[in-house]
Amino acid sequence: SCRWVDQRRQVGLRSRIAIRDFRGEGHSVGATNEETFAATPDASVLNIFLHLAASDSSLGFVVIDVESAFLQPRLEAHEIFAVNPPKDVKVPGKIWKVLVPWYGWRRASQKYQEYQIEIMQRNGFEQCQIEPCVTRHPESRLRTLTHGDDTIALGKREPLKSFEGFMGENFVCS
Repeated sequence: SCRWVDQRRQVGLRSRIAIRDFRGEGHSVGATNEETFAATPDASVLNIFLHLAASDSSLGFVVIDVESAFLQPRLEAHEIFAVNPPKDVKVPGKIWKVLVPWYGWRRASQKYQEYQIEIMQRNGFEQCQIEPCVTRHPESRLRTLTHGDDTIALGKREPLKSFEGFMGENFVCS
């Protein structure tokens, strides 16, 4: 089943479709806890980023918010499914084919995280083995920390400008 979820914003109202994720034994049907896990950065990592920026005047940081992040990756063929639309937009004899992660799906955050890391790795970033929310670009010495749809980048001015451009080219950002 699915329904509209309305969210009041500073300007206007945002409405989204949320599809119920059916559960089996505490998690998505057929999914293990590991399959639904999305990494969350430890607070100490942000403290380290802030300390580095404060201790070196040549470093700065930018914060980038990816809009509708969970809707950007495509689902794999075995994840695509159909759902009846909400009653107010339902057309007799028609169903919706869901091609992107949806609000309410337990794996949505993980799917976006995998998608972002894949794009960043194709562009020379390396994912930290200890803290999977952290990446670095060895050539530019840029470091990033991602939590959900927010990414903080730490580095020198020119690499930061390049990173903002890179994110804008690959994601819908605000």
